[in-house]
Amino acid sequence: MEENAKIEDKTVFDYHERTKHRLEAYAPSPLFLDWENEPFPFRIYEGAPKLHLAIIKELSSLFYDQLGFADIEARPVDKETLSLFLLDSLSISAWKSAPGLSPWSLRINPSSGNLHPTEVYLLIDWLEDEGNITALYHYCPLYHCLEKRANLGSHLLADCGLPEQGFFVGISSIFWREAWKYGERAYRYCQLDIGHVLGSIRYSASLLGWGSYLVQGIGTDLLGSILGLASQEGPEKEHPEALLLIVPDQKKRGETTLGKDQLEKLIPRTLLGHPNTLSKEHFPWPEIEKVANSCRIPSSLPLKIRWGKTSPAPIPILDRRLPAREIIRKRRSAQVMNKWERCPINRFQFLLQKLHGSLKERLFPFDFFQENFIVALLFFVNHVEGLSQGIYLLSFLSNLEEFKERLDQTFLWEKIFDSLPFFCLRPLNTDILAKKVHCHQSIAADSFFSLGMIVKFEEPIQNLGQSIYPELFWQCGLLGQFLYLEAEANGWRATGIGCFFDDEIHKIMGIKDKRWQSLYHFTLGKEIVDKRIQKIDPYGFLEKLRSQSDFFSNLR
Repeated sequence: MEENAKIEDKTVFDYHERTKHRLEAYAPSPLFLDWENEPFPFRIYEGAPKLHLAIIKELSSLFYDQLGFADIEARPVDKETLSLFLLDSLSISAWKSAPGLSPWSLRINPSSGNLHPTEVYLLIDWLEDEGNITALYHYCPLYHCLEKRANLGSHLLADCGLPEQGFFVGISSIFWREAWKYGERAYRYCQLDIGHVLGSIRYSASLLGWGSYLVQGIGTDLLGSILGLASQEGPEKEHPEALLLIVPDQKKRGETTLGKDQLEKLIPRTLLGHPNTLSKEHFPWPEIEKVANSCRIPSSLPLKIRWGKTSPAPIPILDRRLPAREIIRKRRSAQVMNKWERCPINRFQFLLQKLHGSLKERLFPFDFFQENFIVALLFFVNHVEGLSQGIYLLSFLSNLEEFKERLDQTFLWEKIFDSLPFFCLRPLNTDILAKKVHCHQSIAADSFFSLGMIVKFEEPIQNLGQSIYPELFWQCGLLGQFLYLEAEANGWRATGIGCFFDDEIHKIMGIKDKRWQSLYHFTLGKEIVDKRIQKIDPYGFLEKLRSQSDFFSNLR
């Protein structure tokens, strides 16, 4: 028994090692893409009642640099604000088409390979025209509607002591959507996508003056039951990931305690509708199920949920007078970067200052988490005015000397800006290196810069348990969402890079153990736009479809 427990304790470490890309071989993945069984990118609950949400196109909003820091008057929760909340966080942002190809959709929340394994649920007391019934809904971005999955009771959330108009948002993953393309490494990408979704929800809620809080202590099985997922089976089942509390009025601070009896009232007894089929056939990836089972969280009851806005410490804010909603809705992933463009050094320095201040002090949007596991960012500086090409490091550690001792001892540690722990480690030609270590992708070398997110790895997993493993990726995904929006606000473009040679990155830094690991990479620069690709309005098709009386009865 003791030996089995010891083996089980290594599951996360074994999975992480097994799914590293290496110069000599990529992590286990399909030998080819089975296009006949490409997963349908939208989950639809067939037969579930649908609640239409208005398509609100106007982009007037707060300025982007106010989000998380300005005192924003909260808007009430109703069908209109819920529609805005979902449009700005999880909806389709555009359709694109190109000669010879079927149109494909893009979303507000990014996803590796545009595969979108993440599903989102709302648990809410009251909706216009829905009476006083507490209900569970699934959000369907394809038709921008809420699909009712269950009626639960009357005003159950208010009776639980939640703040006025407060509601829950539940998040799940369908691993198959990623595994179809990426194989065993897909679990990593699903967790990065969760981080991006957490970020998109945070920014969207802030636009409405709402607070969003990660609920700690809710176990995987309990969350699955509450979200109506416990009965799902097979390769297309949804895995419960996280629960958020959304609070419209942040002026008051408070705490809610939810016991077992209260939480059991939120578990649906009868579910409406059934999930659509995403693929006809599936290829099994048992290592994903194995690591997911090892990362399951036990419930820690009663749940204690705190909410309320605190006054953040000021950080340098550049008032760019840019509407936040416009930045959020136009976010795109760059496909090709223009290597002849250069990043102004003052804009680069501002980004570093905002990054360092926000992440080190756990300010918006990074105040989601109880602890920051990201310790440093490794930069491949390609084309920044006034900086030589080379590898650089931005540190978030208080004790930098301990970090230095465990890295390559030949590094220069030349400080670049007086006010920032940003150092040149080694000048070198990144044109070859940045491309090589990022799976030979030119985008990493043609951009202004690429970066790798270095996190505490071994210690949190050993001390807090294997269930902390997904959160390491969530934090990186949240940082990625921050970088996406900052790129848009600067008139640049960004792209998340999940494909990199893990240990080649560690070798560059001189990392010889698992104390720190690089989990996610990003690149920012000026995009070369492919003019052959046409942009199509995200919901232009809905008005016509909604006018058809049999619209929802014919949904796939």
